Amino acid sequence: MHAIIETKHQLNQLKCCTNDSCFIQIIPGNDNFHPKLTNISSVYYRCKNSKGYILPINHSETFNLQWDDVLEFIKNHKIIHVLDKKFHLYFLPASLPITDIQFKILNKENKIFKTNEYNTPVHTHFYREHYFRNNLNNIIPVSKHLEKWEVIFDI
Repeated sequence: MHAIIETKHQLNQLKCCTNDSCFIQIIPGNDNFHPKLTNISSVYYRCKNSKGYILPINHSETFNLQWDDVLEFIKNHKIIHVLDKKFHLYFLPASLPITDIQFKILNKENKIFKTNEYNTPVHTHFYREHYFRNNLNNIIPVSKHLEKWEVIFDI
C-alpha cells in the first residue's frame, strides 16, 4: 500500500492493519499559527510495527480525504498517542482515548522536544520564505511531511 492514503477505499484497506494503539500527528496549515487560526493540512498516522502514512485532508498535491472519514478511522483505536494533547484537542473530540507522549520524551531526554528541529531542508526553506501563509503546509510536498514524521517517530 502506498504511503499516501487518498481515497476512502484505501483508508478502508488500512483499517485491517489497525490494532489497539496508534500514533497520529495532525499537520496544520501552518505550524507557527495558533491551532484555532488554521486548518488541518494532513494527518500522519502510524501503528506499531508498520510504516507511516499520510492522510491528506486539505493538501494541494493530493486527492483529499474527508475529515469525518479520517476521524471515524482514528476512533477505531483503543489508545491514540500524540505529541501534544492540548494542540490535538483543537481538532479531535475530547472523548477519544488520547495519550500525550511528550512527557515520556521529556523524562527520557530531560529537554523540551521541538519538532521543528527535524524539519527537512524543504520545510526550512518554505518557513523562511513564506512564514506568513496560513496554508503553508498545504504547499510543502506531502513526501517531505512523511519524511519528517518518519524520522521523529523513530526517535
